[in-house]
Amino acid sequence: MPRSGAPSFPGALGGMFPVDTPPMVPIGLRAKLHLVAFGIGEALVRVTMALLLIGATAAGISAEQSTPHPASYFEPAPCPCDVPPELQSRVHCGYLSVPEDRQKTSGKVLRLAVAVIHSSHPRPAPDPVVYLEGGPGGGTLAHLADWVDAPLLRDRDLILFDQRGSGFSEPDLWCSELEEAEYSMLDKVVSPDRRQEAFSRAAQACASRLERAGVDLSCYNTAAIAADVEDLRRALGYARWNLYGVSYGTRVTLVSLRDFPQGIRSVVMDSCVPLEVQEYEEAPRNALRAFDRLFQACREDPSCHRVFPDLEGTFAHLVERFNADPLPLEVTVVGAEGEEEVISMAFSGNDLLGTLFQLLYDHQAIPYIPLLIERLRRREYTPLGAIASDLLVGGLGDGLYLCVECRDEALFNWSSDVAENLNLLPPGRRYNPYPYDLELCAVWPSGNAPLRESFPVASDLPALVMAGGFDPVTPPEWSRMVARTLPNAFYVEFPSLGHGVSTTSCGGEAVAAFFRNPLRPPAPGCLMRAAPLSFALEQKGQESPYGIADPESPPPSQGLLEALWKFLRQSMEIPSEEP
Repeated sequence: MPRSGAPSFPGALGGMFPVDTPPMVPIGLRAKLHLVAFGIGEALVRVTMALLLIGATAAGISAEQSTPHPASYFEPAPCPCDVPPELQSRVHCGYLSVPEDRQKTSGKVLRLAVAVIHSSHPRPAPDPVVYLEGGPGGGTLAHLADWVDAPLLRDRDLILFDQRGSGFSEPDLWCSELEEAEYSMLDKVVSPDRRQEAFSRAAQACASRLERAGVDLSCYNTAAIAADVEDLRRALGYARWNLYGVSYGTRVTLVSLRDFPQGIRSVVMDSCVPLEVQEYEEAPRNALRAFDRLFQACREDPSCHRVFPDLEGTFAHLVERFNADPLPLEVTVVGAEGEEEVISMAFSGNDLLGTLFQLLYDHQAIPYIPLLIERLRRREYTPLGAIASDLLVGGLGDGLYLCVECRDEALFNWSSDVAENLNLLPPGRRYNPYPYDLELCAVWPSGNAPLRESFPVASDLPALVMAGGFDPVTPPEWSRMVARTLPNAFYVEFPSLGHGVSTTSCGGEAVAAFFRNPLRPPAPGCLMRAAPLSFALEQKGQESPYGIADPESPPPSQGLLEALWKFLRQSMEIPSEEP
């Protein structure tokens, strides 16, 4: 996710910015502002701002982020997480103390968990890389093992930190209330309205609990996180460093480019989230684009099309079948303390759409999706339990997710447009990854972002922009949109991959090469040498994700069959056919 802060199971709140752009939003920005006056309701104002692009790039427009807070400081401390043996001698941790509200001279102080992974090089480059996690709400330090073999560590230090409100940072805006609401409805067929009511009550309960604990939820947003990044650079004493963002982390990177360009040498942005897109409005089309790309890829592959001649029709039929008669599944959920519990789930057609959406994130799972669909057609449901259990493991802090989304994004989206875009889709592929977010934002007290948070960001700093062809949540169109306002950007697309392409071996090498020389065009030879996407066509003996292609059970040996037949002949006195 490095992960990208993948959402929890379909129907739950969860993360990663969604959005497709078929058609692309022009750089001459279309922004939306919701106005609420005198309690009468919302009015939508659409504003075209082509001439404001220049103004959007100027740093220091907002007093809130004009300068880092002088009270911020870093203190070394033991790592709050497990450190892999391979990194034991190279990891140092601590906490960055920052004000919750930078506009106040005194007030609540936050402690952000930080880990520095030192390069294996005896003389690493003076400008390290800071990684910006996705989500919003994804933790970073808990996944140190993901970086053991990271190519960029060959010549540069890597800095990880848990963004305010997430992971091991204090406070952690975890909403157990939302998780409990999701689990309480998991085994039932519940109407969308009842789900919405349950999630709204849970969100209100979580917000009230956090506010009683002294948390100002209006201070947890992208601009504040970008200011934390700048404070961290200064506290650690680096003149300049490099930013590396994936998914939502690209939004933090863009805001950092806008507000604090002076401390940045170069940036890598993987699976981009432009500020100017309308995530919620575009999410249904975004999912459909990825679904269609998968079905098209199978049709264009002679072997895949021969074995699965009507993959799209089969999938649509399964969605209809599971919506009419949800499949009972046993799934494993993980509690707040890490304890496991097996519970029942009523797996619907909408859950199947969500499963396809989630599997398209995963580079390793994509080749096995047609075979999974075929196995479900044959009523072989064994892989579903493992897939559903994995997707139910939440990796996001729902509180931070709502703070960021409700302040920085919901304001610029219109629920009627979401519904209209959803209704335009074919019934068997009509899926909204974020069905409840806008309504939850109506009860979540995060405040409203200034209009500049919907403006494109321009910068002449060197940038590597990356995208995956199957990405269901941040499509290649978005990354190309970001690159268009960065004149010194290189764009690389991996056609056969999903979300977070830099986490692959080829993508990681491209990232490391760029940081070594950000002015040189990338030459990911591995991408050119890569074989076309090859779909799995049958169950085989090798291990596959979620057991999709693994045999159900090994066939009995011929010797065992012969022994059994001999026993039956003897016991039933059947004459032998041997001469």
